[in-house]
Amino acid sequence: MAKSEPVLFHEEQALGRWHGKLVLAIPPAALIFVALRQLVWRHPWGNPPVTNAGLLFLTILLALVYVRLITVRLVTGVRPAEVVVGLHGLWHGWRFSPRHRQRAVFGGGSATHIRQDHEFCEFRVSQGRA
Repeated sequence: MAKSEPVLFHEEQALGRWHGKLVLAIPPAALIFVALRQLVWRHPWGNPPVTNAGLLFLTILLALVYVRLITVRLVTGVRPAEVVVGLHGLWHGWRFSPRHRQRAVFGGGSATHIRQDHEFCEFRVSQGRA
């Protein structure tokens, strides 16, 4: 892509509704309760009990994962030659380009057929004898 192609469609979606964030908050909230129960009120958790350092580390780790998950956005972009879908905050987007890299990665067949219809590629692998 030498020049930047015009963007035909672009959309960003956050987690949005409060009940999604609430459902994701249940595991960290439960672990915070267990950590407070063991560290503050001296009621050990598990048999044998989990160490205070291990429980505190796990609680902080799970809280950080929760904060990261509620800040992720789904980003979708459409250009004339490709569609880009990504989860910003977790990893970069995937690019789907029907005219890019038309090759099959299947092995074991006697022949690989590639047919192009209206900008879309169809890959078929013959599983005949070699």
